[in-house]
Amino acid sequence: MGLFSRKREIVLPRFSPVPEWMGHDSLKALFAAFAAEGEQLWFVGGCVRDGLLGLPVSDIDMATTVLPDAMMEFLPKHGIKAVGTGVAHGTVTATFGKEHDPVQITTLRQDTACDGRHADVAFGTSVDEDAKRRDFTINAMYATADGEIIDPTGGLHDLEKRMIRFVGNADDRVREDGLRMLRFFRFWSRFGERVPDKMAMRAIKLHHKMVNALSGERIREEMGKLLLTQNAVLALDWMSQVKLWVPIFGMKQLFLQRLVKLQSHPLAPREWILFLTAILPRDKELGEWVGERWKLSRKERNLLAVWQSPLPSPRMGDAELKMLLRAHGRYIVLGQLWLLWADGVLPANRLQYLLEIAQGWEAPVFPLTGKDLQKLGFREGKELGIALKQLETSWEADGYSPDKKALLEMAKKILGKAA
Repeated sequence: MGLFSRKREIVLPRFSPVPEWMGHDSLKALFAAFAAEGEQLWFVGGCVRDGLLGLPVSDIDMATTVLPDAMMEFLPKHGIKAVGTGVAHGTVTATFGKEHDPVQITTLRQDTACDGRHADVAFGTSVDEDAKRRDFTINAMYATADGEIIDPTGGLHDLEKRMIRFVGNADDRVREDGLRMLRFFRFWSRFGERVPDKMAMRAIKLHHKMVNALSGERIREEMGKLLLTQNAVLALDWMSQVKLWVPIFGMKQLFLQRLVKLQSHPLAPREWILFLTAILPRDKELGEWVGERWKLSRKERNLLAVWQSPLPSPRMGDAELKMLLRAHGRYIVLGQLWLLWADGVLPANRLQYLLEIAQGWEAPVFPLTGKDLQKLGFREGKELGIALKQLETSWEADGYSPDKKALLEMAKKILGKAA
């Protein structure tokens, strides 16, 4: 089930009691260090949002009034290692060894100028001003060490109502950073529970061409995460209404029903490359375009290319399936089976039968090598390669039963005919 059928939690104006993740020794040490320096420190962003929803909290971000250079100087005095991961942008990472995850601490900021991709920022001391430069209201909430929520933009209300709204003026937020258009739909797909905000949709439609200026790496990161959300199909459908399909996917039509089927099956793999393949037509050139535009890795491009290629026959028998497993490996073949089912050409009972074979069968290793044939008198080159392939094909056809001795006898006959 997606979020649309989930019971709504009640969002409280404070954490009560303070959850376990906020009380780790490392975080207590951080708050103590800042207090000793007479400075302020808050939890901010996703950890506050997820904590309020009762979701697991992993990455913890914090905000402070302290300038990054000052943090680099005083944190070590309190036994906390400080790494200048983004000092120019106000971010310092506090590390605590292997026992605790690192924490990113960023100085409160305010934007001074933006070209649509990069913002000029000035450090500040106001939580309200810092909140104004964030993307969505549900990501612009802060929390103190004792669990009090600071909510300058109405994020609590929107979180309870499952609304995704840009902070302030939607048009301004989109013009500041075109990536926010993709982030809007990813967050809506994960947390939204109603029709997307009209002002956000209007701003995105007006500025949809800004996607063309985004790097492929950023598109890949956002879309990869979006495709794994439960409401990805609905989000993609809404994206088509604001003209985002062409600059992202290179086309006006996607096969969303395939993704609906894959996401509806509890056993289907949750692989975003597989989901991407499912919604694209089987078009080699388009796949290559997406691979280049999204800056996919070589492995990801290869997977997309194989899964976009003509699929094996849905009427394949056990022997053909095993040949595919030997040729391509279990991971690729499992993906092909699920895509056949998503296409509606492989019945569910047949899918289950083939999946059991694919998951349980261990491909045997062909007993012969080229050196074995050379010892018999085959010359290195084309002749040897043809003979080796002929023997392997025969071995497969015989159910992988001929052993090395039997295969060598067959090789002698082939050599005799060649002579």
